This record gives sequence, structure tokens and C-alpha cells, in this order.
Amino acid sequence: MNKSEIRAKLLAQRQACSAGEVSHRTKQIYDLFIKELYPKILKTRPTLGRVGFYYSIRGEVEIRPFYSFFKKNKVHCAFPKVANPREKKMEFRDIKSLAELTLGQWGIAEPSESHPIATELDVIFVPGVAFDLQKNRIGYGGGYYDRFIAELKNTGKRNSTLLVGLCYDFQLLERFEVAEADQKVDIVLTEDRII
Repeated sequence: MNKSEIRAKLLAQRQACSAGEVSHRTKQIYDLFIKELYPKILKTRPTLGRVGFYYSIRGEVEIRPFYSFFKKNKVHCAFPKVANPREKKMEFRDIKSLAELTLGQWGIAEPSESHPIATELDVIFVPGVAFDLQKNRIGYGGGYYDRFIAELKNTGKRNSTLLVGLCYDFQLLERFEVAEADQKVDIVLTEDRII
């Protein structure tokens, strides 16, 4: 299957999940994160200053428990905002509460222009329609995350930012073809495993 076919198939499968199933799977992913992945992250990054999140849409792994955990632990939290729709660029901006998010580009909740830009991110939770065992990612097709990650590389910040892809296990494929502009994540976390 090509990327468009994979995207269509897995989006349909994900959107067929009931709210209860999304909640159950999210809890499993969150529990695995807290039990196994978070301690490993702390070994390499003992002081987390800022974490980037995404606003969950269309049956994605729910980000609220992760956000609440880091907020409770006094870590700065940032969410993506479309910075330039024509060039398909985004940036992360700090927020103090989810209530500060408003509907933005594509009907996705995002911070306003008045929120400060988050220039340094220790960890970013990355959504995806599909990931593979080589940690490649397929998103919705706009390339926003690919451009953002490429910009991290260009500014020398990529090595200091851990990219954690969140998905359900059925979204984790063995391998798919990627283009030169496609960017990998460092870790993929599902309800069953950490890659």
C-alpha cells in the first residue's frame, strides 16, 4: 500500500473506535508511559523544562492525561499553532491551561498569537496516522510536523528534543515507503509496546 492508502485505511479504523475504546487504549498507553518510558526519559533528561503536546482530534490518543501529569509536575507545556498556513509551518507556544486554546486553522484548538513561542522543547508528543518499526511517521498529509522537525535539525535543536510518537498498536506497521522530506520520531509508544 502507498501512503495515501495506508492513511485512508488507518484513519477509518481509528475513527471507528468508540469513545470508550479510545479512553481505554489511551489509559493503557499512559500507564505504559508512566511505568516504563518516563523513568527512562528522566535518566537522560533529569530536569524537563518544557514539553510539547498536540490537541487530540479524530480518535487520536487522548493527550489530556499526559498534559495533566506534566502540568502537575510543574513542567512548562506548549501546543502547536499554525504560524504560516501558506508555507505549512507551525510553532509551539506555551500555555498555562487548556482553556486558553481556541479553534484555529483546520478547526484544531491552538494557542493564540499572544502566547509566548516555546523555543526549547525537551520532549514533544507527536501524533500520527501510522508509524512503522523504523520510527517513520505518516500524518494527515500536510507536512507540518515534518517541516517543524526539519527546522529543529536546521537550528541544531533536534538532538536535544526527544520525539515520542503516540498511536494505537494497530497503527504500528512493519514498514512503509517514505519520502526524503519525511521525518522520524525517536520513540513510538502504543498500548502494547515501546519501539
